[in-house]
Amino acid sequence: MKLWMRMLESVKAGVDSGETEMWGISLSGDKGFSISSLSEQEIFANLASYSPYVKFKILKMLSVDEAIAAVKELAKRMPKG
Repeated sequence: MKLWMRMLESVKAGVDSGETEMWGISLSGDKGFSISSLSEQEIFANLASYSPYVKFKILKMLSVDEAIAAVKELAKRMPKG
């Protein structure tokens, strides 16, 4: 129980500081998510503090503006015709 509380207090501190924009955990306690705008290096350092107790799968996302720019760039590279 102590380890759980320590982890949750650390997560709460990240949410309160703005490092973590959104966080959630499943009712079973074995899955969850976190949303952050930190750099890759900052995310790596943050996640290292939870190792080896928690496993992570990182998915980098694009904003709608970034996705539009990527599609426009792809369209430029496509053969015309």
